[in-house]
Amino acid sequence: KVFNLKQMAQAMLFMQEHGISGYEELHEKASGFLKTQESLLESIKADEAHLQEIAVMKKHIVNYAKAKDVFAEYKASGYSQRFFEEHRDILTLRRAAKEAFDGYKRVHGKDSKIPRVKELSAEYAEILERKKRNYSDYRKLKKETKDWQVAEQIVSMIMEDEKREKEISEKQMAYCDRQ
Repeated sequence: KVFNLKQMAQAMLFMQEHGISGYEELHEKASGFLKTQESLLESIKADEAHLQEIAVMKKHIVNYAKAKDVFAEYKASGYSQRFFEEHRDILTLRRAAKEAFDGYKRVHGKDSKIPRVKELSAEYAEILERKKRNYSDYRKLKKETKDWQVAEQIVSMIMEDEKREKEISEKQMAYCDRQ
């Protein structure tokens, strides 16, 4: 009982500190914090996925550039099977890069140019900074959301307890009236 009383007092103090007058308002604000937290998490996940895409594209650009001379020799050899076998790794990486570039053009339009590594690096840095900022906000918001949810849960339990006590007292009064 002492623990419950302390929890109730803590919840009431929390509501007073934040200027909350009722359960509905508390529930609304707690839900708002939760929605904001979820949207930040979705943004972080989207940024992570985009960062991975950029890293893969950068790797393909580098591999394609490294294979330029070898592919020129392969082409000059008349696409010799023997030459291909000797340089299979490099030519396979080039083919994978070419397929990635074709996929990029399918998504962004046939006339779009493959971005340069420098452009991708700048975009990567920008997205990484945004992700870090959002993650920092997310951690802060997560703690605050937890406080709001705990307060909401305590107030909800208090309201349920009061409702049960009221029902019990009404049943007792009805029973006494019948006697």
